[in-house]
Amino acid sequence: MNLTSFCLILTLLTATAASIANAEENTTEAGTYTSLAPELEKFRPFINRTYRGEYRDEKSGKVSIDISQWQRALNGQAIRVIHSLDQGRYGGETLFFFDKNQSSVRFYYFTTAGFYTEGSVSFEGDTLVSTEAVNGEASGITSVVSKAQLNHKGVMTVDSTYLKGEATVNTSRAVYTPIAHQDPQFK
Repeated sequence: MNLTSFCLILTLLTATAASIANAEENTTEAGTYTSLAPELEKFRPFINRTYRGEYRDEKSGKVSIDISQWQRALNGQAIRVIHSLDQGRYGGETLFFFDKNQSSVRFYYFTTAGFYTEGSVSFEGDTLVSTEAVNGEASGITSVVSKAQLNHKGVMTVDSTYLKGEATVNTSRAVYTPIAHQDPQFK
């Protein structure tokens, strides 16, 4: 199984969010801040939620369980996602933010395996497309391209392609559903 797919899976979850009117309210009745940078509003449906994903590595056929938790971060200037695979065997953290210099939503993903990725997301109709460069991953994967789709029942399907240069070396599919009362685990 290729570990870089999890960043893409998390990134692609953003594609499923329906467009939301810009939040003009800065606090809830309890005093919790809710503002987000306007460019991050599509992430709002995922904030303060946890998802369970079944990830299938197409090459090996192995199925793994991914638990991811979404949070508002840095006073609404970023979105933080923490995830763990198979009860802490592997995990990572992603920060999504709007890069003013590049006029796009970008992200960094740091892993328990010691590598990191950086990338950007764009929308093609209702599909979120994520492209990321992989730095320091031992199997030689250089980039990952992922696409996410949300069905009418709220189930997200994410398809990822792993590349060495321009050659495809693996693909994966993950299906995510919202869950309650479960947190990512780390060893």
